[in-house]
Amino acid sequence: MPATYTIRVSDRSAADLEAMLAALREAHRVLDPGFVDAGGGFDAERWRGSVRDPETEWIILHNLPQVSNLREVSGPAAGFAGWRLKPTQCHLHALFVAAPYQRRGYGRAMLHYHWRAALRREPGIERFTLHVRELAVWARQLYESEGYRYYQPGDERIWPALQVWIGACRQHGAWPLPAGKLLMHRGRAIEGAR
Repeated sequence: MPATYTIRVSDRSAADLEAMLAALREAHRVLDPGFVDAGGGFDAERWRGSVRDPETEWIILHNLPQVSNLREVSGPAAGFAGWRLKPTQCHLHALFVAAPYQRRGYGRAMLHYHWRAALRREPGIERFTLHVRELAVWARQLYESEGYRYYQPGDERIWPALQVWIGACRQHGAWPLPAGKLLMHRGRAIEGAR
């Protein structure tokens, strides 16, 4: 059965930023306002900087069947994701699915796409990492089901690639992580993941 979605690489345009912000707003629309207020929010300037960061790769998922010419893809985004590659390690910065498109496997599809794209670009990746909010039980369940584990002090001795991300966080004054934010990690992607 053909996929009911199309994933394309963001061109970092203003239109893509607006599509991502709209999907972010829709992803948060159904959440408790207190949860939303404690998160990253919808600040366009903050997201504009993230989208234009040349070290971060972004994809947008559209609720459309796969097409051969990605230039034909337009309209609202059903979701988006972004990640940054470091030597031996890749960190997922964001993964959001708009509320009307949740529970269709789109988050999982973007996660699998992320692994494959990162490994194509950097075959030496040993660990995939991400930060997740402790209260985001639905997101944690997805990541757990895909083999992510919670960071425990000393894991970087077992998996040295974790030290790459921890070092990057320290450089930005973001380690240890603030209360309510968790680091999750896993090994290379499962073969056969879409």
